[in-house]
Amino acid sequence: MKKQTAFQWYMEQHNIIVRLYDDISIEERFDRFKDIIKKTKEMEKQHIKDAWLSGVQNWDSETEFEDYYNEIYGGNK
Repeated sequence: MKKQTAFQWYMEQHNIIVRLYDDISIEERFDRFKDIIKKTKEMEKQHIKDAWLSGVQNWDSETEFEDYYNEIYGGNK
């Protein structure tokens, strides 16, 4: 079974909110979108980390991954 991409997960969650559009308040929609965006970023970071670690064999990859991620993607923005 293939892994779901962060974007695929985001779109599923987005579509749920769209279907509930008339049944939830604007504040709840905003909160849900904020939550799914945060989760999508976390998922994407984990996918990048998994890819990074799969190519790293002989050094402290945890520390170096954080440096790599922050340099390339700007950290927790």
